[in-house]
Amino acid sequence: MNRQMDYTVDLGEGLKAMVRVRFEGQQAPSVGDDVVSSAVIFLPTDQDGFLDPRIEFGDRLSVGGSKLVKDVGYYDKEVKMRSTSTYRFSAKTMQRSMDLALDWGLKQLNKLKEALEERRVAYEKAMKKTLYDLIRDQLTSSEVNNCQVIAPTSLDDLACVEVKVEGPDGPKTIVLDIVK
Repeated sequence: MNRQMDYTVDLGEGLKAMVRVRFEGQQAPSVGDDVVSSAVIFLPTDQDGFLDPRIEFGDRLSVGGSKLVKDVGYYDKEVKMRSTSTYRFSAKTMQRSMDLALDWGLKQLNKLKEALEERRVAYEKAMKKTLYDLIRDQLTSSEVNNCQVIAPTSLDDLACVEVKVEGPDGPKTIVLDIVK
């Protein structure tokens, strides 16, 4: 069995992170008879070797025992990533200790993936046009001031909307295509 394995994790947005699991050997005699493996998380960097700004969560999120700040951990030239603290896991067998280390590392990176997804959703929500904005984009200013949405009022899976407009030629109902 390999004594060191690297597991790459896709964080989305073109970002990759890695968990390095390494078998360390047996515990010191004064500690016990179990074997020990370690896990280190490596995080993506910018061109200058600092933490990629897209994951600089600062005090908002810790991964691998480290706050996600610009100069977290140290820069590893071999993998061209920044590392977090090393954590050690002991067990009766080498396989079990390595499994514990890997599970811990993947859980840490899953926290980061979830934070990135929450951030993406929040941005999309903030930038999503309202139904009124979508209608206004397709009407003249006089029509906008005198329009009434007939149905529907939700943007979910909406392709068009029926709008009653009071124009210079009297009231009319038009169907507008919704471009999201």
